Amino acid sequence: MKMKKKRFVLLNNCFTKNFENMKKSLFVLGVAVAALSSCTQSEVLEVAEGRAIQFNTFVNNNTKAVTEITAGSYSGTYYLFGENGETNGNYGTLVFNNDPNTATAWWQPNKKYIFGAYANGTGGGQIADAKFSATDGTLNFPQYEPNDANDLIAAIATHTTDDNVADEVAVSLNFKHMLSQVKFTFQTKAANGYKVTISDLKITGAWNKADGSYNGTATWTNGVEGEYDFGSIEDVADGTMTAEGYYEKSVDYKLVIPQDLSSNNVKVAFTASVDGLGYEAATDNKNFEVVLNFGGAIPDASTNKWMPQYRYNYIAEIDVTKLTEEEDYVIEFTPEVEDWADASDTDNGIINPTE
Repeated sequence: MKMKKKRFVLLNNCFTKNFENMKKSLFVLGVAVAALSSCTQSEVLEVAEGRAIQFNTFVNNNTKAVTEITAGSYSGTYYLFGENGETNGNYGTLVFNNDPNTATAWWQPNKKYIFGAYANGTGGGQIADAKFSATDGTLNFPQYEPNDANDLIAAIATHTTDDNVADEVAVSLNFKHMLSQVKFTFQTKAANGYKVTISDLKITGAWNKADGSYNGTATWTNGVEGEYDFGSIEDVADGTMTAEGYYEKSVDYKLVIPQDLSSNNVKVAFTASVDGLGYEAATDNKNFEVVLNFGGAIPDASTNKWMPQYRYNYIAEIDVTKLTEEEDYVIEFTPEVEDWADASDTDNGIINPTE
């Protein structure tokens, strides 16, 4: 009986000790949880007291004919790269890495920041192989190929924080267009009785894919030659009347890689046909291939180049009386150029194309 009682006491003592240990453990655990909760709450409050990195976006010029990213504030999706460091050019701490603008990052006090941002049109999405060098502030787009739905824009911005990040303002991203635009306009004075059609209109020998880079200025290198297909123009003679008495029709602008035209490799090829429509002249077709040049100067650019964020309209007259003749008929283009803002003044120049 004693043994049983003693055993009971021992068991009771053991239970009591374990219970006391459990109370201590629970107390310690409670302290730990309280400390963790306090720490977590403190951390959350500390972040909330600061400001998330925010951006104001602006596009400096707008486009026409292609899918537009218009001038002014830009509210579409764009993608961000960013790093910070102790001094300008000495970055290394990753903030954004080809992330959408919906991604959240937090200001750090007393840091130097650099950001690279781009939008591949309003719906082009992320460019998976896009890269950003924080050291020299350059965005890179390897072997980019234009698409008329994707108006490529880019921006670089720097920012310095002080010790009070709660007062930080949004970073201004001033996007600029990286591509050029080209279109063709055909004119004729032949109206009643003739149907003038342009078909198989295309640019050949031009870069349609290249390495793009942006550091405040768009640069294109390592281009691959290809074509830009503009389709056809039905019945130029049924087009809009100009002040000079021409009927004219145009194709839509296409986004193209900016490039040098001085090699004379870049040409426009098309077929022009005229239908007599009741006259004795039967339908006649002639094929043309014309070297594209630009003979005028545009601001801050040398001649004979397609420059980023400029649009080029090549205008040619179709003389039906010459088109129906047996001898060769040379087509000449007069190019006009304007930047992508709604500017009223343009530069023009006469080119001397070869047939």
